[in-house]
Amino acid sequence: MDEVPKISVEDKKEEEDTTDNKNTEQDNNNNSNNNNENNFLDTPKLSDYGFLRASQEGDVCHICLEIYEDPRQLECCHSFCKECIIYMKKERDSEKKPGTREAYIPCPLCTKETILDINDTELKSLNVDEELEEVSNKIRELSKDQDNESNKLLEEKLNSFNQIVVPRNIKLLQEFDAAIGKNGLTFIPPFHIGMITYGVMEGNNSEDDMHLTNWHAIIIGPQESPIGQIIYTYEIVVPDDYPKAPPEVYFVEPKILMNCVDDTGKVDLSKIEKVDLQTLNYQTGMIEKTTGEFYKWDPSQNIADVLVAIRENMHLSYVCGPRYIYTLFFFKFDHLMDIYSSILIFLFFFFFFFFLFLFFLV
Repeated sequence: MDEVPKISVEDKKEEEDTTDNKNTEQDNNNNSNNNNENNFLDTPKLSDYGFLRASQEGDVCHICLEIYEDPRQLECCHSFCKECIIYMKKERDSEKKPGTREAYIPCPLCTKETILDINDTELKSLNVDEELEEVSNKIRELSKDQDNESNKLLEEKLNSFNQIVVPRNIKLLQEFDAAIGKNGLTFIPPFHIGMITYGVMEGNNSEDDMHLTNWHAIIIGPQESPIGQIIYTYEIVVPDDYPKAPPEVYFVEPKILMNCVDDTGKVDLSKIEKVDLQTLNYQTGMIEKTTGEFYKWDPSQNIADVLVAIRENMHLSYVCGPRYIYTLFFFKFDHLMDIYSSILIFLFFFFFFFFLFLFFLV
């Protein structure tokens, strides 16, 4: 016979320890499961926010499939929108027999009928489901908040898209094509067509021509105004960081009195006053008041936008009104100096030879 192995006291203790450890592990697992169940029970649900009733009735009306609007309760305790019940009542009114004063409305969910008086057009006999109405208003507010957030996100994306700056060379090549009217392209609005022309200045520096740095422009004054026949010439310098930085515009001749133009002829774009062309007096070609706003450069704009803003500013009465005489004077001033010098020289030689001739005659 085989001998039965003897179990020592130490082996028994080890077995008891292992069984105790297993029991403790099972208890821990059970406790953790219980904790998870408790945590699951503690997680927020619709009922915690007052949406239990809405989840029971459904988030939307079963007739119109929209969020409940002024919900009314039928005799079966099912609720529907007031307008939906009125619509059902009208259908039943058309089917009722002549002489009856009651309408039987079947519930769309349980088919139980609710009796209504035919004169009860506002459903005053039905109770307002205030609890469901409150929950529906909360759902409606939440949906509005979500729509507002989505609109904000969309607006931010559009703004980020608008902030994308076209590289300088590409933008200037587009403006060059528009300036020469390639394929009918133009950046000048119809109101200013024929009154504004611009293009690249041909110079001795081939590097500047390659980078399209120097431009020139011609603007004809506002029509029907005292300066409507004057042709203004400009020089435009496009900086290296264009279009992040605006172009620099200079009046060449004639000189003009504008708040946005300094003594050197440089145009301060931030001082160009915006005007409303709808207030233009077409008989005088002038605008009396500004909009109170000033031009602001944006990288999405171009050279033509600056020239258009300048010409619209020229419609102001203080620019093209009675003060135009000073403009004409400043325009002629440089030329008048040359004329005066020529006249003085002519008179000097005339009288010199005249007295010399008299001297020989005597």
